Amino acid sequence: MKQYIVKNQKKLALGYTTGSCAAGAAKAAAQALLSGQPVRQMQLMTPKGIALTLDIEHMTRTPEQVRCAVRKDAGDDPDITHGILIYAEVQKIPAGVVIDGGEGVAMAASFAPDVILLDIMLPVMDGWQVCREVRRKSSVPIIMLTAK
Repeated sequence: MKQYIVKNQKKLALGYTTGSCAAGAAKAAAQALLSGQPVRQMQLMTPKGIALTLDIEHMTRTPEQVRCAVRKDAGDDPDITHGILIYAEVQKIPAGVVIDGGEGVAMAASFAPDVILLDIMLPVMDGWQVCREVRRKSSVPIIMLTAK
């Protein structure tokens, strides 16, 4: 259901950020990988407390990975990314899920990932420290995210 706000006496349609689309696609891919069942929609709460229901428009799967996509809706905000599919892929890996910055640096050195999706707000080392450590040893692309 489309949501609206009134700003400067104009009714504006709300959209989704690229980060919300990526988070929804990643959450759907993780759920599909762990449950073995396809996911058609994903519920997501934004950092601002807005509940989103995102349609999963594309899904591919193997026993070891699932890739999902959410179509970006910029609402009434002009955005060059409006309408594109935002993909996320979740894979099973031998070491499991890494949430600690120090462990993440070690994994980046050991597994040579194609790309690193890095949250700035980590519990032990913050994302900036992790980025500096990884960059000293690797030129792997790093995408930084934050809820701030």
